Amino acid sequence: MLQRRAEARREGRLYGFGCAAVVEPSMSNMGYITTVLTSEERDRSGPKNGASTIVSIALDPLGSVSVTIDSIPQGQGHRTAVAQVVGEVLGISPKEIVVESAFDSHVTGWSIAAGNYSSRFGPAVAGTAYLAAGRIRTKLARIASQQLNASVERIEFADGKIFTVNNPLNSVSFRRVAGSSHWSPGTLPEGLDPVIKETVVWTPPELGAPDELDRINGSVAYGFIFDFCGIEVDRETHSVRIDRYVTTHDAGVRINPALVDGQIRGGFAQGVGAALLERFSYTEDGQFLSGTFADYLIPTA
Repeated sequence: MLQRRAEARREGRLYGFGCAAVVEPSMSNMGYITTVLTSEERDRSGPKNGASTIVSIALDPLGSVSVTIDSIPQGQGHRTAVAQVVGEVLGISPKEIVVESAFDSHVTGWSIAAGNYSSRFGPAVAGTAYLAAGRIRTKLARIASQQLNASVERIEFADGKIFTVNNPLNSVSFRRVAGSSHWSPGTLPEGLDPVIKETVVWTPPELGAPDELDRINGSVAYGFIFDFCGIEVDRETHSVRIDRYVTTHDAGVRINPALVDGQIRGGFAQGVGAALLERFSYTEDGQFLSGTFADYLIPTA
């Protein structure tokens, strides 16, 4: 980047570059809001910390899987990712899973930390969905072990089937096992509820309350980002050309790489819009001038 800038400037062109380093917290600790109080004030009001997530998974009489999450996405692909996580645990296609993200606090489970913010989805919602799917799998394995005459430890899930280890021919369809809890409750293993539904509430133990020195682990995970951008500005027209843009991300395990790529590209577009195009413009007497997309410019492909 330095070489490109030096070459451009030798030729009399306007060229500059910038860089930014970011630590992106993920799944915020609700206790950080109390750091505005003194330690004594926190003691009087009681500790506040942690962040709970609630996910429910249920199976209907036809063996279909429905998942309810406490996050409201705005196009980030949360439903796709949750269906992928649950599908991998249960050995079925994500296309067979319905994910509902519109929750009502009077009907569905929720917590003060519910919502979509601060990169919460990955560890909180997807992680809790994984735990709930694991409980569903355990119940179905008990049912299938009885039908396949095998121990629970030898039961596997894949390709829409439940089968025994080393003998995939000894199998039964996922839908049949899932539906049997509704159609044949009398044949279920002893102590197993006739309706297969699990609700998991998960709170990471790492998210404690602030100490007497206001120190606190603000999030359960942290991503790291470093970006470089080189631009050239035309001396006559003042138009801006992005010559080179490099972005690096340490995001940990990517649940769905395609969604991650889309988020990165979308973030780039939003940054370009904020820096070069988007503006709330007013006249001196307060009249709003950019109230439509004819005046409020955004990046387009």
